Amino acid sequence: MIACLDVAGIASHRTAAALHGIGPWTLDHLDAHRPPDVLIRRASGRYRAVDARVHSTTWLTDDDRTEVGGIPCTSVARTLLLLADPATGVPGDRLRGIVDGAIRDEKATDPWLWWSLERLRRRGRGGIRALEAVLRDRAELGRTESWLEAELLRILEQAGVPLPICQQRIEADGSFVARVDFLYPDQLLVIEVNGHRFHSSREQLQADARRRWQLQQLGYRVLEFTYDDVVSDPMHVVRTVRAALAA
Repeated sequence: MIACLDVAGIASHRTAAALHGIGPWTLDHLDAHRPPDVLIRRASGRYRAVDARVHSTTWLTDDDRTEVGGIPCTSVARTLLLLADPATGVPGDRLRGIVDGAIRDEKATDPWLWWSLERLRRRGRGGIRALEAVLRDRAELGRTESWLEAELLRILEQAGVPLPICQQRIEADGSFVARVDFLYPDQLLVIEVNGHRFHSSREQLQADARRRWQLQQLGYRVLEFTYDDVVSDPMHVVRTVRAALAA
C-alpha cells in the first residue's frame, strides 16, 4: 500500500484485519468507505500527510510485524490488540466475534493469544483489558460448549442413533475450510452445537453463514442445534438427526 510506504508504516487495525481475513472487513469494502489504517513508530520527526488514518506507537517490535501478499502489516496478535483498544478499535461485543472467528479459522489459538497477551502487556497500553476479558470469557464459555457437545452425544447414544466423529477438520484441495463439532463422513452430514452467547454477535453470525455456505458448496449438509434444542427438546434433536441420516 502506498500509504504505508509514505509514512514508513505498516497496515494496522481494520486494514490489517482485512489482510489477515479476520472479522467482517474486506479490502475492497474498506477502500470504498474509509482510508487505510497505518501504524508508525512515534518519533520526534514529522511525517508527510497521506490519505490514511495514521496511528502512532512507541513500541513496535519485529514480532508485531508480518507481511500478507507483500504488504507489511501488524501480526494477528497485535492486530487483535489494536482492535481491542477502546480509543481506536471496536466495541467489546464485536471484538468477541472477531476473536472467535480468528480462532475457529485457525489463524490463532487460545494458548497462543494468552502468550501473546503477556508479551504485549504494558502498563496503560490500550486493548489489554478488553482482549483479556474476551479470552477469559472464552475460557469460561468453552466449558459450556464442551458440555453441550457431550450432552448431544449422550442424547444420541441413549436414543440408539449411531454416533458421529467429534471435532473433525474439513479441507478442500489441501486447504482448511472448517473444524466442525460433529461429522458423519459417509453421509456428508455436519452437526454444529451453538451456545447462546458464543454465537450471538453479528460478526459471528456472518462468519457462521459464510462457513455454512462453504460446507454446502462441498456437498455437506449442515444441522445446527441451539442450547435450547439440546436441553429443552432433545427429541427434536434425535428426530432431526435420524431423518437426516435416513435421507
